[in-house]
Amino acid sequence: MLYIVQRMTSLSALFSVCGLCLYIIGRRRMLTGRHGLSWILTGLLLFGGLGILSKENAVLLPVFMLAIEMTLFRFRTAAGATDKTISAFFLLTVALPAVLVTLLLVFRPETFLNYSGRGFTLAERLLTEGRVLVFYLQMIIMPSIQELGLYHDDFSISRGLLNPPATLYSLLFLGGLLLLALLMLGKRPLISLGILWFFIGHSLESSIFPLEIAHEHRNYLADYGILLALTSALAQAPLRHLAPVVRTTLPLVFLLPLSYTTWLRSEQWSDNISHALYEARHHPQSHRAVFAAGRIHARLALQGQPDNEAKAFEYLASASQLDQTGIIADVTMVKMSYLIDRSPDPAWFETILHKLANYPVTPSDISSLQDLADCLGDTCKVPDPLMEQIFQAAIKDGNPKTLTVYGFYTINKRGNFDKGLELFTRNVELSPQEPQYWKNLINLLIVMGRFDAAEQRLQELMATSPYGMGATHFQKIQDEIDTARRLQASHPATNTGSS
Repeated sequence: MLYIVQRMTSLSALFSVCGLCLYIIGRRRMLTGRHGLSWILTGLLLFGGLGILSKENAVLLPVFMLAIEMTLFRFRTAAGATDKTISAFFLLTVALPAVLVTLLLVFRPETFLNYSGRGFTLAERLLTEGRVLVFYLQMIIMPSIQELGLYHDDFSISRGLLNPPATLYSLLFLGGLLLLALLMLGKRPLISLGILWFFIGHSLESSIFPLEIAHEHRNYLADYGILLALTSALAQAPLRHLAPVVRTTLPLVFLLPLSYTTWLRSEQWSDNISHALYEARHHPQSHRAVFAAGRIHARLALQGQPDNEAKAFEYLASASQLDQTGIIADVTMVKMSYLIDRSPDPAWFETILHKLANYPVTPSDISSLQDLADCLGDTCKVPDPLMEQIFQAAIKDGNPKTLTVYGFYTINKRGNFDKGLELFTRNVELSPQEPQYWKNLINLLIVMGRFDAAEQRLQELMATSPYGMGATHFQKIQDEIDTARRLQASHPATNTGSS
């Protein structure tokens, strides 16, 4: 577990496996005439709940249970009849949620399928994920140290079935694998279970949802299935006299390179500098990996090692070229130039303006704008007209988060309270269910001495009944208004802004 999201995934996988163990115990008890439903429900509710709190992937626990039931227990009672209790269990935990999610996707697709911030469409993602699943299979069976990495944003997008041709080949291969699972359902249930397990494990993060294309940690729980299928096939192989030797040797041959690869990766991760440079060297088309290397060199340069400056700008410039839509590398070059008392290249600002004006603003872009705005003043001396151009390009999509950054910049750096009021008002109109936008607006009205307007906005906030806010929160805001009103009455000259 080398980074945080791996720990989240690992913990979710652990609780899911615990839940599945209890399911198997419960079903075995039921097949011997004992009470086992309580074991099954404990596995689902307790360990499933803990898994979801770790990471949302654990919602697949009932689907894994269904795969186990289909392959090993076959919905049967001890007498061989259909178990109506188990059938009802899966109707409630799998079939009903599947119908509800399908209806939501049909009638409210924007809830889950918002691809506005991605460089690919839903169809392109589905095509690409076929190749990604084959890549995951390769990482299980024959992991390559060169292809392993923290970032896989260099994974090319499939623009059609034959663009690249590997897209079609991958989909045909996966279809054949699924067909094999169905054919093996009665003859080799563990092989069937293993294959189904792999596909179920990837059914959330490698399907229709607008997540990033690939991450290695998504394979953690899914890879158990492939290992189960391979182990089962080996155990049942008709090897006759060589069976003991082969069954002992093959696992060792399989485990030794995996162990060596793990050791190499831990060595690479043991040092931030060597890790960043290694990732950039083996993933030269990954703008994130290249940016991370540039950021490492920039930090070293700012810590008194000026020989890293040239390398920092080299990597950051390369990251900017690789990332045709994001501004994080360009903003970092601007900030670094100011911090080392150099004038930034005007072309960087032109690139920032071009990217913001022509592509959707992403969360990393918003963070970069915030970093640049925070740097303004004695350190970063970006001319005000240029900053206005940058923000005007950024707010074209009407993203409330971008408007918030612009609002605080306008208030804190430009002292334009009226403009800030306009931006914060627009935010609550765009996202009335987001309490923080109301708080920003009310706090600004308090600072401006517009207490009646602040109370009016508080009443409107209460009327929206936002999630996570109650009477205590509303009373706290009212107390802040009352305190500011009394303070202004006792010190009228301290009023800020227009009233």
